[in-house]
Amino acid sequence: MFGGSVFLPITTYCMYWMPHNFWGIAGYIAIFFFIYFFIWFSQYFAMKKRIQEFNNKVKSDSVNN
Repeated sequence: MFGGSVFLPITTYCMYWMPHNFWGIAGYIAIFFFIYFFIWFSQYFAMKKRIQEFNNKVKSDSVNN
């Protein structure tokens, strides 16, 4: 979140990477949040799957002993 708020003014006004209007800023924010949430959700579900596999392994080991 900090990166988006820092780089928004730099990319918008200094480097002219997007139009200097509402839609340019809104597009930047939308793309930033899309990428952020895509990465967050992919990491969340990958970790959830690994934890589920670990729990299943622990349960099966405790049943066998």
